[in-house]
Order: sequence, then C-alpha cells, then structure tokens
Amino acid sequence: MAAGARNYAPCSEQVKKRLYTVQDIKTYDSLDRLKLYEAPKYHDLLKDKSYTWNRLPNIKVPTLVTGGMYGERNAEDIKQEGKLIPNSRTYLCPNGSRLSISDNQQNYFANLVTFLKDVENNKFISDKE
Repeated sequence: MAAGARNYAPCSEQVKKRLYTVQDIKTYDSLDRLKLYEAPKYHDLLKDKSYTWNRLPNIKVPTLVTGGMYGERNAEDIKQEGKLIPNSRTYLCPNGSRLSISDNQQNYFANLVTFLKDVENNKFISDKE
C-alpha cells in the first residue's frame, strides 16, 4: 500500500531492517496496520528514511525526472524531486499515468529524446537555469 501522498511502495522486511531503528519499525508497522497512510509520522519515515529525499541534492549528473499527471504519485512531489536535484529537468506527461512510457508514449519519448540529445550535445539546461 502506498503512503503519505500515495507515493511510496511498502517496505520489505529486509529494507526496514536496513533503514529503520527498532522503534521506527514498530511505528511503521503500527501505522501500516491501521492504514494511517496520511499520518505525518508515516510520511516522514518513508520520505526521510526509505526514499532518502535528503540524498537527492548529491546527484550531480544531468537528470530527467518524469511522471504522469494521472499517476499514483502526486505531481507536486515529482516537481519537488526535480527541485532537489541540482542539475535536473522535470517533465510531467500531460496524459500519462505512472506508466507514461506506455500510455503517453508520444509525449514521454519526445521529451526523453530531447533530454538525451541535449546531454549528448552539451546543450542541457536544467530547470533551475
């Protein structure tokens, strides 16, 4: 089940043991059992520890952050990811879901090809410039 803004997949036991403290696991499991996916603590556990948003600023290579306007992920969170990656460009497929690669192919691939050509030709400009 997804959490927070319905952005995240559930954590496997192996992942939880690697990322969380014993208390974090108890909190996560308790909130998960109660289906309190919108609880701030649940969202914080996933965002801060599982998803590691705090590491996104360390990505230095040109990055294309993509998503679909009708996907399970919140478009604002996708935009936030792009803002956190210093050398990135964000594109939301206007008619796409989380599978924009298949249900919004024309827009998805046009944007992807443009991104790849820009990087290859040293013409990449991030959203921040």
